[in-house]
Amino acid sequence: MKKYVLRKNNNNKLTKKTIKNTKKIIENTKYYSWKINDLPEGCKKCVSGDKLVMFVTGICPRKCPYCPLSEQKKDNDVIFANERQLTNDNDTIAIIEEAIACKSKGAGFTGGDPLSKIDRTCYYIRLLKKKFGKKFHIHLYTSMELLNDENLKKLNNSGLDELRFHPDLMNKKLWEKVKLFF
Repeated sequence: MKKYVLRKNNNNKLTKKTIKNTKKIIENTKYYSWKINDLPEGCKKCVSGDKLVMFVTGICPRKCPYCPLSEQKKDNDVIFANERQLTNDNDTIAIIEEAIACKSKGAGFTGGDPLSKIDRTCYYIRLLKKKFGKKFHIHLYTSMELLNDENLKKLNNSGLDELRFHPDLMNKKLWEKVKLFF
């Protein structure tokens, strides 16, 4: 059975590459988590404090009993750059000011589910890439409910570097979405 990893190629397109060495070791990290091989770039930025947390919306299609969002954010269409609340979708100055103030080298997009507001999410990704350049690493957390070809293309075209999933492992319908990557 071949194993694959998704990476962006020189043309900024997602490609599937075969993993030749499938012998992997699971390691415990000093950050109270586990990893296989190196930490992803987004994790490195997070643990070093070098990223902006871009909370795109509190809206989410899932109703997880363990959701850690506050009453202010959960199920509300609110936007935060770190803990700085934006006044509206177009309050982009606040995003840039917050990224500069924190000396951010990247951003983690989260929510609710950022795909609930896909156009806003892509707008902010393009904004940050335009202001800080291609090396400004952006990763995004999402459930798989809103994942489809169209949203993946929008995210890729906006400049997203890394996509992470919070899958509902008990929902068999969502496992079919894994095929979107192959």
